Amino acid sequence: MKYLKQDLSFSEHNDHQVCEVKPLTLCEKGDHFQFGKKFRLVNGKWETLPYRGFAFVCMVKDNSGNDSLLDELRSYQQQLLTGALRDQIYPLPPDSFHQTIANLLSGSRFATHIETPGLTTDYPRMVEQALREIVPFSHPKPLVMQMIGLGIFGSAFGVLGIIPNETDYNKIVYFRNKLYQAPQMNRMGIQWTRPFIGHITLGYFGEDIVKSDVRQKQLIERCISLNQTIKKEGHKFTLHTAQLRRYEDLSRFEHPSNYPEWIF
Repeated sequence: MKYLKQDLSFSEHNDHQVCEVKPLTLCEKGDHFQFGKKFRLVNGKWETLPYRGFAFVCMVKDNSGNDSLLDELRSYQQQLLTGALRDQIYPLPPDSFHQTIANLLSGSRFATHIETPGLTTDYPRMVEQALREIVPFSHPKPLVMQMIGLGIFGSAFGVLGIIPNETDYNKIVYFRNKLYQAPQMNRMGIQWTRPFIGHITLGYFGEDIVKSDVRQKQLIERCISLNQTIKKEGHKFTLHTAQLRRYEDLSRFEHPSNYPEWIF
């Protein structure tokens, strides 16, 4: 899909998600596996590699009402990463499962705009100032995302979701637009880079699976099989609060008490 400089419409987003979990689409992913270079396997053990940044995310474990979903996500991960695939894909810790609402800065852009100028400590306060300019919702109400199946995207795989309620989807787009358009954000080099996509990442591809058509096919077949179960179960992700979180790598997202958050 070619990304435009705006978020997808409500119907475009949901149509895209449904397409991504179809068997034909998953089979076509075999030519597009990528090694993300965020994790590596050394002597049979996974190591995390530094990848620093900030993002507004909704953590599964910290948004109430998602205990059963968290259990199911663990189960999907375990069912997929067995046997020969165990050493092919880095399984994210369940405590890290989340939906990204807005990427801020990461990797080299984080180093250029935040670390090098010495703004790391002040950065959360600057983001909070930008949030004060966004008019909050008059009647806060949790958003709901329905999980529809496993998808493969670039260097990772995870469970994709649709937003059944258009008002819920528009709240996400509203927050993103206001945040990315805030002058404080623009001065720090923060800008819109890609559209919102409903998903919870479960794992990242190691170097070996990218080189193995056989292992890729195994993962795709397992995803297709498991998607029949996911569709029937119809699990939902309830999103109450998006928090600014900092990460040193993509396996843990920290939210100190003085970091801002946004209530949906």
